[in-house]
Amino acid sequence: MNTSPNKDINIFDLPNEILVTIFNKLNMIDALYSLVDVNERFNRLVFDRRYIHNLDLTVKSSSNRMSSINNQMLDKVCEKILPRIYHQVNKLAVEPYSIERLLFTTGYPQLDSLSLINFQKETFYKYLTGNTMLRFLLMDQIKHLVVEIKDETTTATGLSYKNTLDILSLILFSSKRLTHLIFSEWSSEEPLAISIFNHPTASCVSSTLTRLEIYIDTFDDCLYLLDGRFECLTTLIVNILKISISKSNIDNTKKLTKLKHFSLISICYTIFYEKQIIPLLHRMTNLEELTLLLSILRVDSNYVDGVHLYDEILIHMPRLNKFTFSIVSQTVNKNIKIDLPSNDNIQSSFIERGYNQVGSYADFNSTTNVGRCGIFNKVRCLFMNDTSSFEHELFALVSQAFPYLEKLYVYNFQAQKNKQHSSTLIVFSHLVKLILSAVHVDYAEQFLFEKNTRLPRLLELTIEYETLAIVTNNFTNDAARLNCVNLQNIHIEGSFVRPESFHHYFPLLIGGCTFDRPLLGEFYSYENGLETHTSLKENGVVDRRSYRRESGAGATRKDGGDLLVTQDLGHCYQLTVRQNYYELIYRDEDKSCFQCYQMFNRTKNVIQIRKSSCGETTSLSTNQMNFDDLCRTIDEKSEFITLFSKSYSAEVC
Repeated sequence: MNTSPNKDINIFDLPNEILVTIFNKLNMIDALYSLVDVNERFNRLVFDRRYIHNLDLTVKSSSNRMSSINNQMLDKVCEKILPRIYHQVNKLAVEPYSIERLLFTTGYPQLDSLSLINFQKETFYKYLTGNTMLRFLLMDQIKHLVVEIKDETTTATGLSYKNTLDILSLILFSSKRLTHLIFSEWSSEEPLAISIFNHPTASCVSSTLTRLEIYIDTFDDCLYLLDGRFECLTTLIVNILKISISKSNIDNTKKLTKLKHFSLISICYTIFYEKQIIPLLHRMTNLEELTLLLSILRVDSNYVDGVHLYDEILIHMPRLNKFTFSIVSQTVNKNIKIDLPSNDNIQSSFIERGYNQVGSYADFNSTTNVGRCGIFNKVRCLFMNDTSSFEHELFALVSQAFPYLEKLYVYNFQAQKNKQHSSTLIVFSHLVKLILSAVHVDYAEQFLFEKNTRLPRLLELTIEYETLAIVTNNFTNDAARLNCVNLQNIHIEGSFVRPESFHHYFPLLIGGCTFDRPLLGEFYSYENGLETHTSLKENGVVDRRSYRRESGAGATRKDGGDLLVTQDLGHCYQLTVRQNYYELIYRDEDKSCFQCYQMFNRTKNVIQIRKSSCGETTSLSTNQMNFDDLCRTIDEKSEFITLFSKSYSAEVC
């Protein structure tokens, strides 16, 4: 390498070690598309088995959102790259748009690990039940499987029921060699809890599975997974939405001698720690690794300390060699007087049992004592929940104690006691996601008003519409504008009608469109002899697939007739709520023209749509597209397309 100070250094001058580090930081699809056949040296590095054996062909944006591969990149990968590497691939990750070309047209003789990311339920179910390559791979090759189902129609606080258990059951039934499974469902970038126990018709059984990771609804679901239906299970990693009293008759005393690793995460407070969790742990006599991340409420009792953990848990696990835990215990002592231990007392209880590297914190006044915790440089996500108010000073301490925080959840309905904040300006320099879905309006003012807090990198906000409207004075004031100007996604709790000022206040919302609850979902229509299935997604994307009724064949394109086909019409450019309908502007990037769609939400189950032609109407004064003029070209007497919700519900006439 030439290190002369008179020569500019470019990528070709870098050593192989640095180049490989750079390649590993890129989306793999970008690296393959950009670097293959640049020169022989790059080919050697990119086609090295250590790099190519784990082929991740999904695409993530800078905000960690999943997107589809464009056709040009996909063509090159399928035609010029896969034929040279398919026989070396052990692990493969694909998304819905590219699965048929990447997975169904190429054989991978060494493939034993597969990740299927961001799939809609209906699409995934068809792949599992149809005569597809996926079924044959599951039957004959796949040992490790990751499945992420994307549900755009369910709120993040809801549960996952419809079709999800059918999918899970089919996977377990079809996969004859499966040993490791990670299964999850997501809505609005948040995981959905899967309810298993309440649906006894589901048959979740496997004789080969040794490791399972899953997010479930209740403690009964956990007992269900451990009742013997997975006879070879040695590792179970569960996140439980809520731990309440058991409603099942599943035996919670039978020893689990095969289980070696167990992880239990539940951030919602539970009062059933002693009645549910402790008896379950007593069954795991051969456990070698244990992880507990819990929030517990204890009545007329003390904090969980080292003595308790040793006497109630560790003494029952003689083979345990690794114990990772974060247990937040809140005490309510009404009937008896208990002297709560100090932080030094808690530390001593661990040291006396031989545990010298355990962090603990006894909190009697959260507002003044948080600063004593120290600095947590590695923490990226924080949940804050209390029945006492959070004051400005507390958030100031949090911003200092967690300097690299990226995601913050705040749950508190208590009004702030001191709204006359000090002159201290709070800065969360790295916060990109803020969840204020269950808060008093004071906390929205605390975070969104720039005089209180600065959020220079905030990209995503979850909040109730009424709270957001109050804080922004119906999207007209400047108090919160600076912190909101970079937002790309807003997740609104509940239905609402957006005023025209909404998108002016949030100019960078992805695609300019975010569908709300009346428009979200899966719809059916019959158009020009074709059965059409329409998926209206939260980010303004609309997928439509048409089927010929007479032949029963697969999805076929109907040239010129599809509505809002993203591959043809481009992205949603703007959404405006009129008096009794939604008006959407889509831009066709190829034709450089715009098209206006008017959506009428007739009932909970019916949407009607009409559209303009693809026009290039401009304003003579600004030389810009005049959307009002474009939408006025829609004939009031033009025919509607009528969509019927697939998940219809009864409505009073």
